[in-house]
Amino acid sequence: MRRLTRSGLAAAALALILASATSAGATDHAPRSAPGVPDDFSPAATSWTSPSQGWVLGFVPCEDGSCAEVLHTMTGGNSWAALQAPGLHPSEFGNSPQLQATQTRWVTTLVATNTEDTVISTTGGESWRPVDVPADKVGDLAATTDGIYLTAHATEGEQVVTTLWRTPNTRSAWEPVEGVAAEVPGQLGSVMSDIAVVPSGVRLVGTSAFDAPTHAWSSPDGAELEEIKAPCGDLATQFFGLADDEHQFALCSQNPGRGAMDKELFRSSDGVTFESVGTLPPRTGITSDFAVANGDTVAIGATGGDTGIVHMTFDGGQTWETPLFAADTGPVLDLSFQDQDHGVLLTGYPGLGTSVIYRTSDGGHTWEPLDL
Repeated sequence: MRRLTRSGLAAAALALILASATSAGATDHAPRSAPGVPDDFSPAATSWTSPSQGWVLGFVPCEDGSCAEVLHTMTGGNSWAALQAPGLHPSEFGNSPQLQATQTRWVTTLVATNTEDTVISTTGGESWRPVDVPADKVGDLAATTDGIYLTAHATEGEQVVTTLWRTPNTRSAWEPVEGVAAEVPGQLGSVMSDIAVVPSGVRLVGTSAFDAPTHAWSSPDGAELEEIKAPCGDLATQFFGLADDEHQFALCSQNPGRGAMDKELFRSSDGVTFESVGTLPPRTGITSDFAVANGDTVAIGATGGDTGIVHMTFDGGQTWETPLFAADTGPVLDLSFQDQDHGVLLTGYPGLGTSVIYRTSDGGHTWEPLDL
């Protein structure tokens, strides 16, 4: 879920585009564990560990206004089961919720957040408990074989401090990751962050805020993260994506206009030095997400005019095409690939009945809606 912004116009545009239209309640609704999809379920975030196994966090109407549910599939979306409700409501500030799933041989761990409140389940969704980290806003979630990572944004006076936290993926024991911290002037709503991982660990972390320095940290060989020169300038949004340790990408977007902005793809073979590659991606759409399937296949999620847009390159950035143009939905979020052929995304505004999950089974050449 990668959301970084640079200019005031970019911050305002993304804030408007990514705003949720659902309202928050004060108390939780009655928990329920039952097969199937609840009535009026509106998907809001999704996470998949394989082409067949995935989870969807969404909201349903309840006495308190709107309450979160989490669904689980082991059949690629052909059937669903409702897990224990995580006790979350939509963000009070319209932030997009997030969901992260990870598995070991014995344990399935889920982390869900509306960015203000965060909960974790180490029982595969049978029970949930609060995550206690010093965050006024959660920026991004990511999981590896050694743990779950979370970026935390906290306000200190007129500064926003960003830190990186980790817990083992079998329990909730959060600790700060040494060496990753940034303090920038700005408002909490304009500070965003991104975590890019390979299965064995974190490789890139970035953060940014309106009219403030962009920061990035790298661990190219799996060692401790160290700050590097950020590939994107202070007036650009910054997204990271990894195919493997030798194919690390950054997407820099800037100059937002009416449903469009400049985009440029950068590539690194060492995780430290990034160089522009290929031709410029299409300007169409305000960038909202970014994902990499392999060293040649890269996807950009965007939106403009309430349309979900995916631009893709299948030759390492030399040429671009737009395989998804989903009208009357909204921003593309949770864009990810489970392998070279299978990917998933969510596009739309939860609560307005426009959100749709799309999947691809041919490496991003075509995207089909997933029935819920």
